Amino acid sequence: MHLTHLHSTYKPFGEKFGKVTDLSRIQMFHANLKPHPPSQVLSKSTSPATEILLLYFPTDYSQADQDKLEADLQKLMGIVEKNSDKYTANAGGWIVEELTVPGTGEKAKAYSAQIGWKSVQDHLDFRSHEAFKENIYLLRGAKDLKKLAVVHYHGNEVSSS
Repeated sequence: MHLTHLHSTYKPFGEKFGKVTDLSRIQMFHANLKPHPPSQVLSKSTSPATEILLLYFPTDYSQADQDKLEADLQKLMGIVEKNSDKYTANAGGWIVEELTVPGTGEKAKAYSAQIGWKSVQDHLDFRSHEAFKENIYLLRGAKDLKKLAVVHYHGNEVSSS
């Protein structure tokens, strides 16, 4: 993303944000996250490490399929919460804009999920837990999933001043 491609509404943000990151390496979009605001999962004080997932689906992904994905992810989050004292919070929602599936140039409907952990290592350790192994199909087995991308975020609260 280059500053010249930002809508005029976002230029002041882009100018400040560009001082702390390379804007050419990020993709900005809007998402209808629940809960809103997603304060607990994106706050360094409550979730020092946040796993951010982007799930890519066909652009014509049906409402029924979207609802099933959301229900499956909530089920998975309940399992994570029950089986890990290192889990802190979660949020998720459908992205408003169509995104490009990385490496393909293909347009997609996308879902963003955030899962808070006490550390990245806690997240990685949970992947070896039996509850994870038995239930990860709820995520990886989503109907028509084209790609799943995962990154970790270490929250920093930014003020407008």
